Amino acid sequence: MKEKTQFIPDYSNYHELSQDDQRMWRFTNLYKMTQDQIIDFYEACILPLESDEKLKQAIFEELRADMPKALLMREELQQELDDMKQRKLQFENAKKDAETDDVKSICYTDIMQEEEQQQMELNE
Repeated sequence: MKEKTQFIPDYSNYHELSQDDQRMWRFTNLYKMTQDQIIDFYEACILPLESDEKLKQAIFEELRADMPKALLMREELQQELDDMKQRKLQFENAKKDAETDDVKSICYTDIMQEEEQQQMELNE
């Protein structure tokens, strides 16, 4: 089975982004992050802004607003992945069944040919 690689967020230029771009960055990255990565993000990007209480509260509100959407997206992507795995398994099973049917068909054809050959030999 393929080994899962851990997502490593890059928020080095986060403060240079516009407010909309920051929101988009959070929306596309937060749901992929582990709890420790979210804490690191908070400490690197949010904590330095604590001197501006209004800005800090606005960011917290945006983060709170983004999390349900991000979690829903994560659930949808997980469901899509599970569906893809299920389809792959069904495909592999169908492929095995088709191969088995081909073998059975070949064996049946061989038996029929042998019977015809024996019948011809008896008729001679």
